[in-house]
Amino acid sequence: MNKWVKKSLDTAYAPGYLDKLANIYPATPTLREPLPNHIRESIKTLHSQNEAEKILSLLLNLTTHPFPIEHPYISFLRAQPKLINQNPEVVMKIGEILLSLGVEGIIRGCERPPDLNRQMGPAFKNWLRNHFSQLGFVFLSAGAFEAYQGKAFLNAGDTGISEYANTKLGCRLTRGRDFLVKVRDNFAIGEARFLSAVGGSQNRDVRETVSFAKDKGGNAIKVAVLDGMVWFDRGMLAVIQSLEDDEPGLSALLLEDFLESLG
Repeated sequence: MNKWVKKSLDTAYAPGYLDKLANIYPATPTLREPLPNHIRESIKTLHSQNEAEKILSLLLNLTTHPFPIEHPYISFLRAQPKLINQNPEVVMKIGEILLSLGVEGIIRGCERPPDLNRQMGPAFKNWLRNHFSQLGFVFLSAGAFEAYQGKAFLNAGDTGISEYANTKLGCRLTRGRDFLVKVRDNFAIGEARFLSAVGGSQNRDVRETVSFAKDKGGNAIKVAVLDGMVWFDRGMLAVIQSLEDDEPGLSALLLEDFLESLG
């Protein structure tokens, strides 16, 4: 078995795994600001007049709060407002759903807390900077990163990381990644995932992350940083255990150890 997978399994089944993981992925709900009074009043007025399309338009333009219901066509309508007039049947159906919620239902939907799972990506990056800065790593822009001889992370967003990895390291990535680090002459680029459930998109995420770690293209080690149910679900674990010895898959709790092994 891949030694990093083995170490991660030992870590996951040891006492305190979730306690330690909570320092990286703190499960603290973020409260959302209440809707402004004028928006509340507009919702009440439009609802009393059964103005379904106008309520829909109002809520689509409300970028500070989520749409009150999960619906597959909302992102289309937000990105292309002209679709509202071109697709009256879809608009009518969504409007009817909104009216059926009632005023308080609409407001509650708009004010619901953000999904904790969607906060895990930023949480990892915040931890990465805070933790590794204390260990002597620096976070540098592309020009300084290229010239620096010590331990450094590229200070860039997902897209900036993939662009650097493609142009400078020949990695041929098709989308952004979570970190790019160098230790002496060794580069590692990583994808971090926290999975709190099994099935559906969660299983797909594991497969995609493991496939990324198996890709030998370019002059950087690809690292799958995986936590949560991946170490406890038989199906997910089978995918991870397909990693070869030179294809690191590991818990974020072992990332420090892995980077130490590079230099």
